[in-house]
Amino acid sequence: MRVRSKLKRTREFKSAVKKQLDVYSYVNPSVEVGAIEQETDESDNTRLSQEELKKEVDVGTLKKLFDFDLEGGPFSMKPSRNGKHVIVGGKRGQLSVIDRTTMNPMCDISVDESVLDVSFLHNYTMFAAAQRKCAYIYDTISGAEIHRLKDHQMVTHIDFLHDHFLLVSWSEGGILRYLDTSTGQLVARHFSKMGPCHSLRQNASTGVVHVGHGDGCVSLWTPSIAEPVMKIRSHYGPVSALACHNETYLVTAGGEGKWKIWDLRKANAPMNAFSYRGAPPSSIDVSQSGMIGIGNGVRVSVFSGDNFKTRITSPYLTHQVPQGVNTVRFCPFEDLLLLGKCNGIGTMLVPGSGSGDFDSLGVNPFETRSQRREGEVRALIEKIRPDMISLPFAINTIGNVMDRSVIEETKPVKKTLGKNTGKRRALTDSDANGAKHPTKLDKLGKLDSDQSYNPLIRFS
Repeated sequence: MRVRSKLKRTREFKSAVKKQLDVYSYVNPSVEVGAIEQETDESDNTRLSQEELKKEVDVGTLKKLFDFDLEGGPFSMKPSRNGKHVIVGGKRGQLSVIDRTTMNPMCDISVDESVLDVSFLHNYTMFAAAQRKCAYIYDTISGAEIHRLKDHQMVTHIDFLHDHFLLVSWSEGGILRYLDTSTGQLVARHFSKMGPCHSLRQNASTGVVHVGHGDGCVSLWTPSIAEPVMKIRSHYGPVSALACHNETYLVTAGGEGKWKIWDLRKANAPMNAFSYRGAPPSSIDVSQSGMIGIGNGVRVSVFSGDNFKTRITSPYLTHQVPQGVNTVRFCPFEDLLLLGKCNGIGTMLVPGSGSGDFDSLGVNPFETRSQRREGEVRALIEKIRPDMISLPFAINTIGNVMDRSVIEETKPVKKTLGKNTGKRRALTDSDANGAKHPTKLDKLGKLDSDQSYNPLIRFS
C-alpha cells in the first residue's frame, strides 16, 4: 500500500508540474530577439543613424534615451546588474548615481581627486571609486563616505565579484588585491611585477579576473594562486581594452591596429582577428546576446554575435561621437548601449542587444525594496568561497574519473635499495613471482595484475 500511494503521489505531482509549465508557456511565451531586417540586399545597417532608428521605436523606448553635456570629463559609466541604475565617474572628481527609469539623480557628489574607475558593489546602495590616492566606498542614498581603503593605494582599475562579495583592485605598482566586503578582510594580495595595467575586466561566469598589460600580454588571476593561471600573448602593442563572453570567450584590442576574439580552451591562436582605423579602442563590451561594442576615438562600432561562430567583417551598426568616446557598456535587459563621452554621457539604440528573459529570484529589473533586502540576505548566505574560483575547463574536471593514461603517467618512480649504484640487485622474474605481500597500490587497483611486490623495491 505504501508503494501504491507513493507512486500515486508521484504521478499527481508530475501532472501538476506539466499543467503549470503549459500555463507558464502560454502566459510568458519565449521572447524572440529583435534585430534590424533589411528590405533589400543592397541596404546597409551601418548607414542607419540614431535619428532614423528613433522614429521606428515605441514611446517607452524613447523615454529611456538620454544625452547630457557635462563638465569634468571624460566620463566612465557602469550599469547595475539589473540595469536599473547607472553610476557615472568623471575624471575631475564627479560621482553620480542615476535611476535610469526615472532619470532622477540619486547621488551627486564631487571629490577633490581624480576618479579613475567606478563600480557598484552587491547592489546599487553602495559603490566604490578608484581615486588618485586610494579607493573609497560611498553610500548611494546619502552620498557619505563609508570606508577609506588605505591598503588600496594608487588604484587605477576596480571591479566587484557579485557571487563572491570580493572587491578587486589593481594599483600602479602591479599589485592585485581581493577584499571581502562582507567581512572587511583582505583575502589575497598578489605582487604581479608587471607594472600598471591598461584594462581589467572580470568573467561574470567564472569569477576569473582578466588583466591587459602594456607589453601585449593578457593575464588571468584567481585569489588562491599568487601567479597568473594563464598568460596570452595577444598583441604586439599594449592591450587597450578587453571584455569576456560566457565562460571561454575573450575579446581584446591592442595598439597595433587589431582587435581579436579568443577561445581560452585553445589560446595559442585567436579565433578571428580584425583591423580598425583611428585611435586604439578605449573600451569593449559584449551584450547578453553576444554583440560586441567597440569605442575608439570618435567612432562606436557594434558587431553581430555571429563573430563567435563565423567571421563577419562588416559592423552591425556604427555611430559617430564628435566629442570622443571613453566608455561603452551594454545595458542589461535593454537594447541600449551606454556611452561615456569626453563631455558628457548618452545612449545608443542597438536592436537585439538585450535579453527579454530574466529570473525574478536572481537579477530582477523590476525588483522592489523588500525584494532587494531579501536578495541581499540570500546572496550573503549563498556566497561562494574565493578558493573555488578557477578556469572553466579546470572546473569541468572536478568530480570526474581520471583517465587510465593519466594514472599510468603519474605512477611513483621505482627505486632500488643501496648506496652504490653498481652493486644494485636487478629485478628478476623469480623475485616477482615469489612475492607474497601486495602493495597498497595493488589493493587500490591502480597497478596491473601482472605486477607484484618485491622486497628490493620501494615506492617513493
